[in-house]
Amino acid sequence: MVSRHKTKVWEMSPEMLWFQEHPQELATYEGKWVAIKGGKVIASGDSASGVIKRLNAGNEEDALLSFVGPEDCRPDTYFVG
Repeated sequence: MVSRHKTKVWEMSPEMLWFQEHPQELATYEGKWVAIKGGKVIASGDSASGVIKRLNAGNEEDALLSFVGPEDCRPDTYFVG
């Protein structure tokens, strides 16, 4: 007997969706580290440690921290998970 189970579709966080859906805005941060929270870039810089320091100084939590490479700035870039 074959049974069918509903599979839960993997859901991306709002920050990951923003990262995927805004390649043109990301292009302004190419080569930088960015922190994204609530659908916007809340900090950026040349080093991850520098961005983390800024986040800590502003008491920001639960942000997505990522390096923006050239591949992230193309509209045909997708996340697979």
